[in-house]
Formats: sequence, C-alpha cells, structure tokens
Amino acid sequence: MGFNPEGYSLPLEQVLSLGRLEEVFHVLLLVDPVGWVLLLGAGGFALGRLRRGSPEATTLAFLALLVAPYLAFVVAMDPLYGAYGDWDLFSYGAVASSLAGGFAFVLFGRAVPRRFPLLLGLALACASVHLLARLHALDFDAERHLRESPSHLAHPRGAEQKAP
Repeated sequence: MGFNPEGYSLPLEQVLSLGRLEEVFHVLLLVDPVGWVLLLGAGGFALGRLRRGSPEATTLAFLALLVAPYLAFVVAMDPLYGAYGDWDLFSYGAVASSLAGGFAFVLFGRAVPRRFPLLLGLALACASVHLLARLHALDFDAERHLRESPSHLAHPRGAEQKAP
C-alpha cells in the first residue's frame, strides 16, 4: 500500500526529495509544534551560550541524541497512509522533542529571567490548546473518515480497493 512494496522504508531518492522534506516538516509541526519551536529557537540560543562539557551541554546533547533516531525514522519510514494519515505513528517521538525543547527553553529562561514568565505562559497556552484540540479530535467523525479513506481499513496486501 505504501510507496515501497518491498519494505517499510522509502527509496533513497524519495527520502532526499524536497517534497518529502516538506512533508516531514509539516508532520513534525502537526505532532509537536511547541516542542519543535522551543527546540529550534531556544536550542539554537543555548548552543551558542553553553560551555562544552558543562552539565547543561551534556544534558542537551543527550536529549538531542534521543531526538536524532526519531527524526531518522520519520524521514525514512514509508508512510503507509500518507504522512498526514500516519501522524499518530510519528507522535511517540514528541516525548523526546518536547523534553529537549523544554530543557532548552529553561536554559533560555535562565539567561533572560525578566521575560521568561511571559514566554513560559505563552508556551504553556499554546501547548494546552494543541493538547485540547488533539484530545477532542481523536474520535471526531471517525466513521465518516473511514468511509472517505478506505485505505485506513484493514485489507490484505495487494488486494484491490473499490471506490466507496
């Protein structure tokens, strides 16, 4: 059913395509927008200010090592139902990106203590809205979605699907 009938990973030329990188970017923003914004924004700030070998730098490097295999999985995995249909499969990595982004944000907050409460409130508000939207949407109109997307119904590999 996916792009590669021989396995579960995408062919190399597709992994390196611009279209695939755009899909990966959108999936990451769908799964954990606050974590990635914090990781890229505050993480870049933290990398520029941390001393090599410091406990904070070691912790951030460890968290980045947790994020790296997740990114490799998202980029190379053949999205069976499409990148946007498989977001729940990719969502488990949000733990690593959220932890790394949150830690980088705390390091950033230590450097700008006067602005940190406002930024923390904004980040928590965004994360709460995202969480509440996801919790509300899990079962929202699921039957109609299955009727309109027959690829989500279990069927043997190679079986022909008829249009609804």
